[in-house]
Amino acid sequence: MNLLLEKVYKKEILDRESCDLILSIMLQCQTGEGRIKGELPPGTPVAHKTGTIAGTVNDVGIITLPEGLGHVSLTVFTKGFEDETEYVEKIIAEIARLVYDFFFFAGDVPQITGDVPPSTTLH
Repeated sequence: MNLLLEKVYKKEILDRESCDLILSIMLQCQTGEGRIKGELPPGTPVAHKTGTIAGTVNDVGIITLPEGLGHVSLTVFTKGFEDETEYVEKIIAEIARLVYDFFFFAGDVPQITGDVPPSTTLH
């Protein structure tokens, strides 16, 4: 999944317009506010897509780091959590914050390179 996110970001899997549309839609995702975005600093851009069905609580996305440090793709898939969605969302949020803090404070982010149109607000 992370490879797919990278290929969409780099415009390597579909034409540029289709990749731009995918990223734009993912940036506007309104579900799963307590997942990847849940513990990140307010206003952190996250292009993500959630999934929830029968004990499966997932979120995948591209987190934009501050200060021009780049982007980090993150995939968290879970299963076997019947009636524990809020608990799993909290775990996903904590994982995302750990990843964010690691790359923000380490300042050593492997760069995903590629042109991003202004409409997506990924910097």
